Amino acid sequence: MQAALSPLHARLVLVVIAAALLMQAVLVFRMNVNWDEYWFLGRIYLAHAGELADPFQNFHVHLFSWLPGVPLNEIDQIVAGRLVMFGCELAALWCLYFICRTLADKASALLVVALWLCSTYTIAHGASFRTDPVAATLLMGALALLVAGGAWWRSLLAGCLAAVSLLITVKGAFYLPVFVGILVYVWRRDGRADTLRRFAIAGIVTAALGAVLWLWHGALLAGSEASVADPSLGQAANVGGNAASTVMNQQEWFARGSYILAWFAGGIATALALATGSILAARNVIARRAPVLGMTVLLCALPLFSLVFYRNAFPYFFPFIMLPTMIAALPAAQRLLTDWQTRFGLVVLILAVSLAVQFATYWPRDQATQRQYTALAHRIFPEPAPYIERSTMLPSFQKSGFFMSTLGMQRHRQGVDSLAASVAKDGPPLLLASAPALAMALDPSLTTDMPQLLPQDAAILRDNYIQHWGDLWVAGKTLQAASGQFDVVIPGIYTLECNGMRMIDGRNRNCGATFRLGRGNHEWTGGEATLRWGDHLYRPDRPAPSGPIYYDL
Repeated sequence: MQAALSPLHARLVLVVIAAALLMQAVLVFRMNVNWDEYWFLGRIYLAHAGELADPFQNFHVHLFSWLPGVPLNEIDQIVAGRLVMFGCELAALWCLYFICRTLADKASALLVVALWLCSTYTIAHGASFRTDPVAATLLMGALALLVAGGAWWRSLLAGCLAAVSLLITVKGAFYLPVFVGILVYVWRRDGRADTLRRFAIAGIVTAALGAVLWLWHGALLAGSEASVADPSLGQAANVGGNAASTVMNQQEWFARGSYILAWFAGGIATALALATGSILAARNVIARRAPVLGMTVLLCALPLFSLVFYRNAFPYFFPFIMLPTMIAALPAAQRLLTDWQTRFGLVVLILAVSLAVQFATYWPRDQATQRQYTALAHRIFPEPAPYIERSTMLPSFQKSGFFMSTLGMQRHRQGVDSLAASVAKDGPPLLLASAPALAMALDPSLTTDMPQLLPQDAAILRDNYIQHWGDLWVAGKTLQAASGQFDVVIPGIYTLECNGMRMIDGRNRNCGATFRLGRGNHEWTGGEATLRWGDHLYRPDRPAPSGPIYYDL
């Protein structure tokens, strides 16, 4: 069944696609940088400095090794990375169009592309600076090469792309049913012998090149002083298995149910197209009308079920998993363009409204607050210093403490990662209270249902940091009694803030004086005072930004 677009309908679909891409391009430059994007950049910086210890799911550091050398601040480097991801997305969309055109027709393929672009979370996260866009592009490229058939080199290249994608993220395994679906289609089209030969070439190359690249990648990291990596294939299997059990072995199904409901509500046209397409494909299989294509479509819908058990099904995961899954919308797109043409205008209107709502939602979530804190941190610390933060907002500095993701906080609550130990070891003079757990530790009056730091970790932050400007805190002490003792965990030069004079460790110190304090116990007399790390650190005279450092996904 060949569908076709009238000239008017074709223009409408192209306008929707162009509008979605334009909105996304604007958000690439404007939208708040997520903590995962900072973490992604932080891995690249560590590898660039020869300090990356873990080879697992860090292969991307080789693809972006040039980024730390770009003469921009961290946020603008991420924007540059997003532009690369935007290019990856365009390539992935071409692959989706090519696959759908091969399975059906050009008109339906174009509509499927529009449905993906207008689905919830796509314009915000389709080109985000993380593993997903690169891996999705490589896998969609492999699928397009396999469905194209023909020359053996296409199978060879498909295997290379799949190997690299799996080294970037093991989430690529979710695409496996789609590869099986393409195998079913190509088998029927080209015959058993030719299909098996080409898919065998791709599979062997994936395994062989993946093993070689893993050993090479692990050996490079094992050569760094920071590495604790075992680059063996056995270690890869063990780490991969542990990671899989962590993110999939859940007692609770639909762990990210709220995001799933939001995806459905915000992109109802896309969701209904997937559901309708799958139902039509199942009916075709049962009735033996185009059963091979129907089976291919149903297999392409299977990655959607990862939302049931995958604990990291956050908004950025949806564009990644929906790219191949959109093939399942093909039967619905064909039916809309043939038997349901009277509903076409309504579908386009729904897509346009969905785009407008998404853009209006994400437009206020800008980078203004992040840019102010980034600039201030670099001004206060012209030389990189250790710091504590939710992620790695300052990757050119030395990160102290753990990544405060949901999994990171879960591990912390189990006693795996101690923030107190990191403070004692690294002596970080800078803290950005960008996570609820950090904010609550520094200000116990705050309340939230988010996981909190363990009491001993919260106490060491509360006792050793003072507010400098907004959410930027520095090492310091608030001396609240007339005299007493205090313990210094973070050594360095301190500025005495008070009125008059105080006696510190038996020496009279004028207020405003600077002096070095080492680790350990110290004494003071003379009344209340504040000790602030650094030599009269710069503090802006304007109010701190009221917006959060990070917005919700």
